[in-house]
Amino acid sequence: MDNNEMIPLRLNQIFIPSEFPAPKNELVQRFQVRYLGRVPVTKPAGVDVINVALENALNGKDKEDWTPVTVNVASATLTILNSETEEVLSECRVRFLSFMGVGKDVHTFAFIMAEGPGDFICHMFWCDPNAASLSEAVQAACMVSKDEFDLHDQIKSVI
Repeated sequence: MDNNEMIPLRLNQIFIPSEFPAPKNELVQRFQVRYLGRVPVTKPAGVDVINVALENALNGKDKEDWTPVTVNVASATLTILNSETEEVLSECRVRFLSFMGVGKDVHTFAFIMAEGPGDFICHMFWCDPNAASLSEAVQAACMVSKDEFDLHDQIKSVI
């Protein structure tokens, strides 16, 4: 039989699932923190970059003016929600996160997102009692995202 030859199929030969598969349940970690804001930065990475952004944010507003938010950390996305209104302030794809870190003050945490070629945004937070748990969760999400991306590349190379 020629590989290019068409084989007719009957409807009863086609498998049609009775239910569509449900999306996998994704673990989401939630953190109640204060959002210091977002600012454009010139570089995609660097402790110095986030520290300057954090310092400017801390000096620019009173603590009472920082927005209470919930940061939802999942393997594919970081979602920043206003705690009072539940409005989505930002939704960031983990694969576009270029840098993250705890600032000079252990309460501060920031990450840089690549929003386009040469377009980088630094999101900044104040965490109580410290930024360790949020930082660890974001780092873990990055590791899962990288593993999934690597697996996708491996599958593509086999096909």
